[in-house]
Amino acid sequence: MEFRDESMFYQVMELYRFLNQRVQEKLRPPRNLEWIDTSGPVGGIRHIEQTNLAFVVSKEFHWDMQRDFDPPPGYKWATCFEYLMEVERRSLILENRHDYVHMDVGGWNRYRWHYMYNIIFAFKDTPKNFRVVHCGMRLRSRAKTVVSLLEPGGIVLRTGDGEERFRVGFDPTDLGKGIWQGFAGIVCLKVGKTTSDSNSSSRM
Repeated sequence: MEFRDESMFYQVMELYRFLNQRVQEKLRPPRNLEWIDTSGPVGGIRHIEQTNLAFVVSKEFHWDMQRDFDPPPGYKWATCFEYLMEVERRSLILENRHDYVHMDVGGWNRYRWHYMYNIIFAFKDTPKNFRVVHCGMRLRSRAKTVVSLLEPGGIVLRTGDGEERFRVGFDPTDLGKGIWQGFAGIVCLKVGKTTSDSNSSSRM
């Protein structure tokens, strides 16, 4: 901290920013990562190759929309806007993908994992805008992966004949309950350069 203050005094700003970041890391309380379900083959983190996108799976299938989740090291909990900007930025990569956000991925049987339905991944600002990512949408659908919790009837899963099978547990008139079923985890962005960024930089 003294070295940091000295660098500010002498206006060595690049050194100051570096030291200040290190000080903040030391002062920051340790992350609580016990909420992450690491039992699956992807270790609880599905990172989308050649992008900064990641979907981190929760042990619980409910969320009171008040609890903060510490993201894994190297990731940040994304807002809806940050997610959409990354999807748009990686649109050429994503349009060639045919898999889903997380359905049938990482040991899941469609939406089921450990006998629970896991449907939606939440943004940092989901409690404000009620937007989430639907795990059953194809990644190539781009912004269509984002759905609203406020749609009439909520988010409903159906069989091929249209019969209702499951409804995400959310009621905007009773926010104290939050999402009491169907919560899958959080949307994250990897901090730092992606593989495609590194490759493009090396070609320049």
